[in-house]
Amino acid sequence: MTFGYAFQAPYVAYSVIDAAGELVHSTPVTIEKPVFMHDFAVTEKYSLFLDFPITLDIERAIAGGPALDFEPEHGSRIGVMPRFGTDADVRWFEVETGSVVHTANAWDDGDEVVLQASRSKTSDIAGAGLAADNLEDTQGKLYQWRINLKTGAVKEQVLSAVHCDFTRVNDTHACHKTRYVYGAVFNPARPFSFDGVMKFDNETQTTITYDYGDNRFGGEVVFAPKVGAQTEDGGYLICFVQDETVNQSECLILDAQDVAAGPIATILVPYRVPYGFHAGWVGHA
Repeated sequence: MTFGYAFQAPYVAYSVIDAAGELVHSTPVTIEKPVFMHDFAVTEKYSLFLDFPITLDIERAIAGGPALDFEPEHGSRIGVMPRFGTDADVRWFEVETGSVVHTANAWDDGDEVVLQASRSKTSDIAGAGLAADNLEDTQGKLYQWRINLKTGAVKEQVLSAVHCDFTRVNDTHACHKTRYVYGAVFNPARPFSFDGVMKFDNETQTTITYDYGDNRFGGEVVFAPKVGAQTEDGGYLICFVQDETVNQSECLILDAQDVAAGPIATILVPYRVPYGFHAGWVGHA
C-alpha cells in the first residue's frame, strides 16, 4: 500500500501493489486543500489517511510566507478506506485538532480500527520553523485513536507522558495488534533533537526509557528481530548516536527486551554520521 500527496488536485493518491510488484489498484482521495500528509497507516482491512492542519500553499510561499504552515482552523480528521476502496468509500472521522507526522501502527479490533502515532498539539516544522519556544506543545507524545466504524464514535487518548517521535514497531507485526511501540525521546530544551529511546507497553501502559547521556543525540531506532524469536520484542533496537563533546558517531545496539540497560554493543563509526530521519532493517540469511 502506498500513497502520495501534492500541491495540485487530486491532493492525495492511493495505490495497492501486489507481491509481484504490479500496480493493481489506484484511486484519488479527495480533501479540501493540500496538506503535509507525511505518513499514513494500514490495517488488515483498511488504509487510514490523516487530513491534519499542516497545510501546503504555493501562493503563500510566493508571497513571502511559509510553504508549510499550521492552520488549526483546518481541523483534524482521519479517513478510513477499505483496502481496495475508492474515493467514495472513504469515511472521515473528526478528531481533536493536532499534528501528526509519523504513525506507529494500526490494526482492526472487531468493529473498531485502532491507530497509534506520535501526536503534538501544534507543529514545529511549519511557519517560523524549528524553535525552542513552546516545546511542550510542539513535541509529540504517543497517542491513540479508537474509531468505531459501526457507531461512528472516536475515543482518543495520550498513552505516554514521554515526548517522542519516530514511533516504530516490530515490522513483522505491522497491520496487526502490537504490544510494544518504540520511539526516539525528545530533548526537553533543544528543538528537534533526540537524546534517548523509549519502549511503551500497551498491555501494562508503562514506558521504559534509556538516555544516551550528556551532549549525545540520536534519531530513529529500528527494530531487528532475532532469528527464531518467540516474542514480539525478541530482537534488537539499532540507532546512530553522535557524541557532540568528542565528535564521535556510534551505532548502538540495544536488547529490545531490556531497553533500560542500555546498549549491548557499541560500534564506533570512523566518520561523522549526519543527523537524519528514517531507516529500515533487512534481514540477511
